Amino acid sequence: MKFPKPSKKTSHKKAQRDADTAFQKYIHRIEKGQPCFTCGQHFSHLEAGHYISRGHQSTRYMVDNCHLQCIHCNHYLGGNVIVYRKKMIDKYGLKRVEELELYSLKVTHRTVDDLINIANYYNQKAS
Repeated sequence: MKFPKPSKKTSHKKAQRDADTAFQKYIHRIEKGQPCFTCGQHFSHLEAGHYISRGHQSTRYMVDNCHLQCIHCNHYLGGNVIVYRKKMIDKYGLKRVEELELYSLKVTHRTVDDLINIANYYNQKAS
C-alpha cells in the first residue's frame, strides 16, 4: 500500500518562528550597542522584548513595540511593563503608546504566506 508523501509546504508554526527570528535580528541591528530599554544596563546578551506581548498578533511585528531588554527584565520581571510603558511614553509620546495599546486589541490572523512575507521583509532590512 502506498501512502501519500507529506507536503513540503511550510507549516504555520515554522513560518511564525522564521518571521520572529527575522524580526528579532532586525531589532538587534537597529538597536545595536543600546542598553536594556527598561533598566538601562549594558549586557553582552540582550533580547528583543515586546511592550505588548507577542500573543497580540496585531502588534507582534511593530518596531516601536519592541526594544532590546536584558533577560532579567524580559523574563524574570515579565517584561518590566510598568517601566517599559514609562520609557515608551518618553520615547514616543502618550498618544502613540495608547494607539499601540488600542491596536493590540485588534484580532489578527496571519496566514503562512503573510508570515513568509514578514520574514523576507525583515531579513532584507536586517542585512
